[in-house]
Amino acid sequence: MDNRKEFDSLIHAECLGQFNCCEVFTAFIMDRTENRRFNFITVFVMEEREFIDGKVQWLSPHPVELSKRFRLGGQKKLTSLKEARDIFCRLAETADAVGQNVCDIGDGELSVGKLKLLNRVFVPQDSTQTSPLNKILKNNFRNGSYVMEFFDVEKPLREILGNKLVRKAAKELYNLIPVDLFTVSDRIGNFLFQFPSSHVRLRYWEDERKETLSFAFETDRDLCGRAESAEQYFLTVENAHDNNTVGFGGLEVPVPGKADIYLGDTVGLCTVRLVERVSNLIVSEMTGNLIRRIDLRMHMGSQFGKERTILKADGKLSAEVSVSSGETIRVKKEDPQAWKTFVDERQYKLRMEDLDRRMEFIQYGLDGISQRGKALSDIRALMNRGDGKIVYLWDPYLSAEDILETWYYTETFGMHVNCITSAGDGNKEKKAVQRWMKEQGDRLRTGSNQYGISLEFRCQWGNYGYGFHDRFLMIVDGKGFEQSQVWSLGASINSLGKRHHIIQKVLHPQPVVDAFERLWNLLPPEHCLIWKHGGQVK
Repeated sequence: MDNRKEFDSLIHAECLGQFNCCEVFTAFIMDRTENRRFNFITVFVMEEREFIDGKVQWLSPHPVELSKRFRLGGQKKLTSLKEARDIFCRLAETADAVGQNVCDIGDGELSVGKLKLLNRVFVPQDSTQTSPLNKILKNNFRNGSYVMEFFDVEKPLREILGNKLVRKAAKELYNLIPVDLFTVSDRIGNFLFQFPSSHVRLRYWEDERKETLSFAFETDRDLCGRAESAEQYFLTVENAHDNNTVGFGGLEVPVPGKADIYLGDTVGLCTVRLVERVSNLIVSEMTGNLIRRIDLRMHMGSQFGKERTILKADGKLSAEVSVSSGETIRVKKEDPQAWKTFVDERQYKLRMEDLDRRMEFIQYGLDGISQRGKALSDIRALMNRGDGKIVYLWDPYLSAEDILETWYYTETFGMHVNCITSAGDGNKEKKAVQRWMKEQGDRLRTGSNQYGISLEFRCQWGNYGYGFHDRFLMIVDGKGFEQSQVWSLGASINSLGKRHHIIQKVLHPQPVVDAFERLWNLLPPEHCLIWKHGGQVK
C-alpha cells in the first residue's frame, strides 16, 4: 500500500478514534558552533479534543545547557490533521531523496540523517509484557496504538554529541516530559506518528475452574449508535506456557455485548486481541496474567509505648528504636493447574544453566572447592568480548600480577583496557605509594614483550579521587552506539575462584560505567599513572 494511503486509512479509521487534531511533541539539540538544530525525537499523536491551532507550549522557559556548544530544547503544540498529513508527506519526500539531510515540520529546519519509513506496527498496551516503544509514546495504556515511524538510520546526532552528552540529553529530556530516550536510544532522531485506539472498551475475567474467559465489550456512544453487527469484530485469545500454546479460541463478537471463550486452561500468559473485520485493524491487544494472589503486609507500632534501647559500652543510652510488628495477609485462589510447578522448576534449572553459559551468573567455590583455573578462564573469556570496544577493570586490590594473569591472555591485537586500583585507606605515606606504583609499573614492563597490548593503569590514593570497594569488569562502546555490559566480580582478581563468590551481569550497567569514568577523570596521570602502553580506542 502507498504510504500516504496507509496514513489516510489510519487517520480516518473510526474504529480507532474520531481524530480531529494532532499534538506534536518535538525535542531538538541546538548546535551553537554550526548554528543549526538537530531532531532529537518528534512524536505526532492523533487526538480527539478541542483544537486550538498553533499555540506553542515550551517544555522549559530556557533551553537546557548540555555543554558550551550544545543545548536541549523542546515544545508541544496542536495542529490540524491536514498539517500533520502534509508533514508526513514532506518527511516521506525527505526519506526518498538522495543526500537530503534537513526537513521542516513547521518550525524551521531540522538536521536529520537518512530517514527510512518503517512498516506500520501495532504497539500493545503494557501489561505483564511490555513494549519498549511505550517509553516514548503518549498514554498508550488503554488498548494500544498504531505507529508509523521514520527511522533515522544514520544517527548523526549520536556521532556529534558523543555517548556522555547523549545520555545527559536523554536524562534532561526525561526531567521535562516522560519520554525515556535513555532506554530506547535507538529511536534518537526518529519521527513517530501515533494513532491511539480509544473507542473500544474490553474487559475479561476467568471462571472458577480456570478454563473459560468471559469478555464484555463496548464502544463510545457515537459508534454504538451506528448499525453494527456481530461480524464487525473478531476476538482471539491465546494462552502460552513453556513455549507451547496450551489454549486458543476465537469467535466473532457483537459490540456492545458479551462472549465466553473456552480455552481449557487460562493460567499463564494470555494474549487477547480484538480486530475490526472491515478495516482489518487491531483495536485492542494485551498480553498478561490474571491476578491469582495478593499479599498484604500490615504493621502495628510499638506496643504500650515501648521502644528498643541500645546502650553504649559504658551503659549510657545510645539510641531508642520504635519497633513495629508485622503480619502478612494472603489472598490466594486455589490453583487447579498445580502440574505447572514441575515445569516451572525445570525452566528455573534451565535458566540458571543458560545464565552460566552466557556468563551472566557464575558461581564459584561451592562446597569449599577452589575453582581458580576456571575463574581465570572465565574472566579472560569475558575480556575477549571487548573486541572493537574498550574494557574497564575496577578493583581496589588490582596488581600488575593480576593484569598479567588476565588481560595479557586476551587475543585481540590493540584492544584497550583502562584499569583502576587503590593504594588503600590513605594512611600510606606518599613515598611508599609512589614506590609501590613504580614496582607495579616495572613488573608490567618486564612481564611481557607487550605485543598487541594497549593498557592504561591508574591508582587512586591520597587526595586523588575517592576510596571504593566493589569490583567490576566493563565492556564499553567508545562511540555509545551499543549498551555497555558490566559484570560484578564479587571478589578481587587475586581471589577469583579461590573461595565462594558470584560473578553476575549488572542489570543497569550505565551508572556503573559513569561512576568509573568520573573517578578515572579525578586521577591525573602525572600523579596517578602506574603504567601505560599503546593508544586508547577512540
